[in-house]
Amino acid sequence: MDQEPSPENFGGPLPSFKWLCEELFVKLDRIHAENNKLTVTEQKRKVVEVFIQHWRGTVGPQFFPALRLIMPNKDRERLYNIKDYYLGKRVLELLKIPKSSSTTERVINWKRGTGERMSKICVEVLRERRPDVKGGGISIEELNRILDRLSSLDCKKQEQMTILRHCLDNMCFVEVRYFLDILLKKNIVRNMENTVLYMWHPDAVNYLKVVSDLRHLCDKLYDPGKRLSQAELSINLGFPFSPQLAKKPNISYANLVQSFQSNFVIEEKLDGERIQMHYINYGEEIRYWSRRGTDYTYLYGDSLTSGCISPHLRFLENVQSAVLDGEMVTYDPERNAILPFGALKSSAVQELQRIHGNITECDRLTARPLFIVFDILHLNGSSLVYKTLEHRKEFLNAVLRPTETFVEIINSVRATDESMIVKALETTISKGLEGIMVKQLQSKYYMDKRSDFWVKIKPEYLEQFGENVDLVVIGREKSKKDIYYCGLKVDDSPLFWCFCRVANGFDQDDYRKVEELTGGKWKSTETCMPPIDLIEFGKKIPPEWIDPRESFVIEVKARSVDRSLSRNYKVETTLYNAYSRRIRDDKDWKTATTLDEYKEIKLSSRDVGDDLHKLNVQRKRLQRKRKLENRDEEVWNLTLSSRQSSLFDGLTFMVISDGFYEGCKYFTTDIESVIRKNGGTITKNQALVEDVSLLRIIGNKKTSQAIYLREEGYDVFKVNWIFDSIRERQLCKVLPKHCLLVSSKLKEVAAQRVDSLGIGFTAMVTPGSLRRVLQEELQIDGPVLRGIELVQLFGGLKPYVYANDAYEQKMMELQLQRFGARVTSDLETCNIVIVSSDEACESQVKQMRGQLSSLAKYRDSKVETVRIVTMPWISKSIEEGVQADPRDFQAITNRNI
Repeated sequence: MDQEPSPENFGGPLPSFKWLCEELFVKLDRIHAENNKLTVTEQKRKVVEVFIQHWRGTVGPQFFPALRLIMPNKDRERLYNIKDYYLGKRVLELLKIPKSSSTTERVINWKRGTGERMSKICVEVLRERRPDVKGGGISIEELNRILDRLSSLDCKKQEQMTILRHCLDNMCFVEVRYFLDILLKKNIVRNMENTVLYMWHPDAVNYLKVVSDLRHLCDKLYDPGKRLSQAELSINLGFPFSPQLAKKPNISYANLVQSFQSNFVIEEKLDGERIQMHYINYGEEIRYWSRRGTDYTYLYGDSLTSGCISPHLRFLENVQSAVLDGEMVTYDPERNAILPFGALKSSAVQELQRIHGNITECDRLTARPLFIVFDILHLNGSSLVYKTLEHRKEFLNAVLRPTETFVEIINSVRATDESMIVKALETTISKGLEGIMVKQLQSKYYMDKRSDFWVKIKPEYLEQFGENVDLVVIGREKSKKDIYYCGLKVDDSPLFWCFCRVANGFDQDDYRKVEELTGGKWKSTETCMPPIDLIEFGKKIPPEWIDPRESFVIEVKARSVDRSLSRNYKVETTLYNAYSRRIRDDKDWKTATTLDEYKEIKLSSRDVGDDLHKLNVQRKRLQRKRKLENRDEEVWNLTLSSRQSSLFDGLTFMVISDGFYEGCKYFTTDIESVIRKNGGTITKNQALVEDVSLLRIIGNKKTSQAIYLREEGYDVFKVNWIFDSIRERQLCKVLPKHCLLVSSKLKEVAAQRVDSLGIGFTAMVTPGSLRRVLQEELQIDGPVLRGIELVQLFGGLKPYVYANDAYEQKMMELQLQRFGARVTSDLETCNIVIVSSDEACESQVKQMRGQLSSLAKYRDSKVETVRIVTMPWISKSIEEGVQADPRDFQAITNRNI
C-alpha cells in the first residue's frame, strides 16, 4: 500500500472542546435520555451528519483530532492507566474534600449507587462546590496535547494533578464530564460509533476492521468520494484485523460433507488464544495481536532476537513479509501435553523471566507458550485472503519451517466423506481433545465473519446441559452478590428474551470489569421500562436493565434445563445451577447465543431429572412454611403500627421516603402516623428544628435529598430504628442495620455494638429476625434450603471413580455420594469419570478414553461422550456450592498418546 501524505485542515485554530461536546455528545445523550426506542436512530444519524458536514465545511478534511476524542476507546496510541476509582480519588484530592466526608464515601463507593458513570458523579461533586464557568477556552488541539502528556510514561502524579486542576478550573461542567470519560476511555457515543465512521467515509467501518488504527484511517479516508479497492480493504501489514470465525453445525455430517462438495480438511480444535502474527522486513519487526486487537508483542517478541516465540520463527530466506493466523496454547514440555487456556499468560511471563535469567529453576513453571499456525494470509506484499484455503495451505507449508514445541503448523487431514469426520471425533475423544475444525478447501478467507465454510464440532458431555452458552446481560439485581439477568437474541433483530439469572462464578476482578464496561448505562425499571421491541423479561423483572447493544457477554455453564420456573422468564425455560465461567471480551450482542441456537441445544439436552423431584417438593414445603411465618410477622407488624405510647416524646422526625420493615411496606404517611401515636412530632423542614440532637431523619432510599442532608451534616436513619424501638419499648441504640447515611464516627460506634452475625448485643432476637440475619450472612434463599440443595450438589451425576490407592478411591466415592451422586462401577452407564490424578493414572486414563470413544453416541451433527476430570473438581464444586466447570479440571493427555 502506497504511503499517502496526511490531509491538512484549512488552517487556524481548531474548534473548542466545548463545541465538540455541545454539537455532538450532548445532543446524542439528550436523544438517548428522552427516548430509548429504536426510532431514535434516525434522529442520532441526523445529529452526526450535521456535525460532520460542519467539520468538513469549516475545519477541513483531517478528522483525526476530533475522532480520537469521539472514540477514545478505539485510540490505541494513548494509554492513561487510570481507572474510575483512582480518578475519583484524584478529583477529591484536588477539591480538598476530607476523607471522612459523605462526599468521599459517595465517590469511593460509586459502584453501590445508581450505576452512574464516575464522570457524572464527579461533576455533581464539582457542581456543589463552585458555580459553572463559561468554558470553551480549551481547543480540541490543546486538549489533545494535554491528553498526550497525561498518557506519557514520564508524567508523574504531581504533573497529572496540575493538568487536571487546569482542566477542571477552565472547563464548564459539560466539558468536564466528557473530558473525564475520555480519560477513562469510555464509549462516549454509545452505539453510534459505526454511524460516525460511515458518515465520515462509506469505507471507514470496514477499513477500521482491517487496520484498527484511527490515525491511519483518517490519513487514508479523507475524501468520501474516493472509495477503497478490494485489496485495500484486505490485510494491511502491521495493522491488526478481525479474523474469520467458525460456526457450529446445524445439519448432519452427511449434509455437511455434501455442502463442502466432499473436499475439506479436518484439524484439531485448540484450547488457546487466537493470535495473528505480522512478520515485517525479514523479521526486523514482528507483531502479535489477539482476536480483539490486544497487542501481545511484549510477550512473544518484537524481533527474531526477543521474546519467547519470535526467536523460533523459521521462514525461507526470501520471505520479506508474512501474516500468520493461529492459536497460542500452553505447552508442558515435561509431560508433552497442552494445558488448559487459563495458564497461557502466566506461562509466557515465566518463560520470558527464564530467558532473561530472572527466575530460578526451582521457582520456574514447567509450561510455556506454543504457537500453532493454521493459515497464512499475506506474503511478500500480497494479500492471500482471496486465495483458496488449499492454496494458502500450500504457501504456508512452503515458506514456514516448524520448530517443534515452539512454532508448529497444525496437522490437517484431507477428507471426503462422513466416516472421516466420525473417525476424527473418535480420536478427539480418545485423546481428550476439545474438538475438531472442518474447513472447505475451496473457500476464501472472510475477515470479521463467522463463515459457513469453517465448522467447529465439539463433543457434548453428558454431565452438563449441552454446551456452554454465551449470554448477553440485560438486567441486574444489586446486592452483596450481584445477580445478572441474561437474555437470548430473537432472530436477527436486537430483541432479547429474558432467559435466566446468574449469580455464581464472578470474582472481584469480574465485578470491576463489569463496572468499567457498563458504568452509567443502567436504567431503573421502576422509572423506565425497556421498549418491548428491545427486551421482554417475563414475570420476574430486575430492578435495573441495560440496552443489550451496550452490554457484555458471559459464558454460562449449567447442569440442565429447568421448566419449573417457566413463567418467570420470557423464554419459558431456564437453566438449572447456572454458573458464569468467564466474561467474553471477544463476543458482543450480535455474536452471542440466539434463541434458535438454544432450542437446538435444548433438544439434545436433559431437563431437570427425577432425582431432583424430591428437592422441588421440599422447596415448596419450605416456601409454604415461610408464607405462614411471614403472615405471623405481618400480624405482629400491624400490632407495632397500632401501638400507642409516649416513647418518642420530645423527638422531632422528618420522614423523606417510604420504607420496609420485616417484609411489610410502609408509606411515608404510615410512618408519620406511627410516630405521632408514640409521642413524636413531624417536620418537613430540618432548619426549623432548634435542637438538632432531638431531630431524627428517616429514609430508606439514598435519594438526592438524603444525600444533600448528609452533606449538610445530618444523619439519616432507616425506618427499622422506629419499629425496633417500639418493639423493645425503649429508644434502641443505633446499629449498622439502622444506618442509611450517617457520619463515619457514628458508623464506627454502631459497628462496635453488634456481634459477628450483625445482631446487637442487647437486641431482642426473634426467630424471624434470626432467620433473616442468617439469610443475609449466607447469601441464600434460606439456611435449610441451602443445606438441601448442597446435599443435591451432584444430584443427577453417575460418576465412575478411579484412584490407584483403594482408600483414596473410597473417600472420593463417599464424598460424591454425600452430595447426591450415584456412584457406578460400570464405565458404560456413567456420565462423568473422576480420577485422583491425571499423572498417576495416565495409563488408566488412556485406556478409559479408548473405551469411551467406542461408546460415544453420534446423532446428526452431535456426538455425546463422557468427560474425565481430576479429584480437585470435587472439592472446588463443594467450595463454590455449584458444580465447577469440568473443563478447568480435565485430565491432561500426553500428545504422543
